[in-house]
Amino acid sequence: MRIAFDYGMGPRLPGIRPPRPGEETTTEQVLVIRREKAAEAESRPASSTKTGLPIPGTDYELRASDEAGRRDAEVRAHEKSHLLNLGGAAASGVMLETRRGPDGESYAVGGAIKADLSPVPGDPRASLHKAQRVIRAALAPGNPSSADMRVAADAYRMAREARDEMRAEFRETEWFA
Repeated sequence: MRIAFDYGMGPRLPGIRPPRPGEETTTEQVLVIRREKAAEAESRPASSTKTGLPIPGTDYELRASDEAGRRDAEVRAHEKSHLLNLGGAAASGVMLETRRGPDGESYAVGGAIKADLSPVPGDPRASLHKAQRVIRAALAPGNPSSADMRVAADAYRMAREARDEMRAEFRETEWFA
């Protein structure tokens, strides 16, 4: 069995020296090193130990690569649901916020898609359809975020203004004159 040491890195253990190149370590040396490292880890205060990677906007942390992978899949599915429902009302593609997970890989922890909330000039019916599409897209995932709810509220206002404009145009026709 050969164990690699970083020369000059980490604390020196009493009675143990790093092996020279080509020299093998003994089982006793390995056990002593493991015991010393375990004792050192236990003696550190809990606040200084790294527990995980914080996820922005939540109280969650990525603690293991399988949790990070699940969160990554959840974020990607959430944003894909928005994009598929937005269709032509999407003003951008999916923008993912990534963090390096406990295993060193990059994982998506958040995402965004810009929605076009500008009314269609001169066509309140098209503006209404666009607003309805944005509302459906914002609420499409089973767990809409607070940002999704704000976008849905803005789209609802756009839909209400389009309906008011359509009513005003209808009243201006000859039928009510």
